[in-house]
Amino acid sequence: MNTEKFWGYIGGIIDGEGTVTSPYIRPSGSITIVNADKKLLEKILEFLIKNGVRSYVNKRKSKEKLYYKETFQLKINGWRNLKIIFNNCPILIEEKRNRLEFIIRRGETKEKLKQDRINDFIKIKIDHPEYSLRKIARILNENLSNILYRWGVKELLKKKITID
Repeated sequence: MNTEKFWGYIGGIIDGEGTVTSPYIRPSGSITIVNADKKLLEKILEFLIKNGVRSYVNKRKSKEKLYYKETFQLKINGWRNLKIIFNNCPILIEEKRNRLEFIIRRGETKEKLKQDRINDFIKIKIDHPEYSLRKIARILNENLSNILYRWGVKELLKKKITID
């Protein structure tokens, strides 16, 4: 199947059977598609993975009633993955489209703020190599654990900044 047509098909599935959720605290957000046809969801999953969208399919928990069908869900988490979906899928329902735009804008804003804070940290560390990590955290009015964990120590180490 043609890639552009398949993106359109996925957009139709999201419009018809998808749910776009945007949490209030974290910028991640998600799209969930629930369907009884596991093969359909696995075909969509395979296409999404080939196109750089991290997602997964699992069995959905349902009530133990005889007349309920077994259902599966395809889950796409994270604003970066949703951005790929947003840029490629023709999602027609305005409310879902607006929610995706909100999640993406929020994720990009938080990423930029995080990068700005890391750059501030690096600038202070380069200008004042004698300062300890705790002193820099106080200058930036940040908790030390925020610098180590939320900002990501790996990013600081990539810039070859020593942490004392």
